[in-house]
Amino acid sequence: MEDYSYDFPNRRADSTRPRVLVQLAPIRDRGTGHSPASATADISYSTTFLQDLDRPFVSYNAELLEMLTPALDRALDEHLRSRSLCEAVKQLQKRNLVGGRPDIRIVASELGMSDRTLQRRLRDEGTSFKHLLAQARHEQALSYLADPSLDIKEIAFLVGYEDQNSFYRAFRLWERDTPANWRVRHEVWRSELVTGPV
Repeated sequence: MEDYSYDFPNRRADSTRPRVLVQLAPIRDRGTGHSPASATADISYSTTFLQDLDRPFVSYNAELLEMLTPALDRALDEHLRSRSLCEAVKQLQKRNLVGGRPDIRIVASELGMSDRTLQRRLRDEGTSFKHLLAQARHEQALSYLADPSLDIKEIAFLVGYEDQNSFYRAFRLWERDTPANWRVRHEVWRSELVTGPV
């Protein structure tokens, strides 16, 4: 049998290799039901090297995939229909954050409606595109800060800020702290969760 074990190098040692962020399942504290980062940050991300995504999928089974795909497609369609408009908008905003501000026309188009219809429907739900964008940036920033391999300047770009100072100002409004201090507190919290209080 062929060995498919791989040596994944330390990410800190080689920060110049192309990386990609991979969305993982929500991680929640069993006691509180909240994400460790924040009550609103329910999506976790992992950073992996781009070339690692080309490695073979060891347990791939074409026949099983063919049998399960219709059921999975139905479940996904049902899930997408059950999401609120706000959740759908935030998900699309998060996907389009990198390096700039997501455009309402693009998000509306992806949802199959005009930008005016989207604005009206969001207003009916008591929110706005701008408010959801701030929430999306906040949630993404917390998720990215939980990954110590990402530099704060890089995180600022990933959540759509053109410069680090704008990101710092926004983050201080959200968390009443700097990104670096939040990261330190989060690391302490995470280590206590694993090893217990010191």
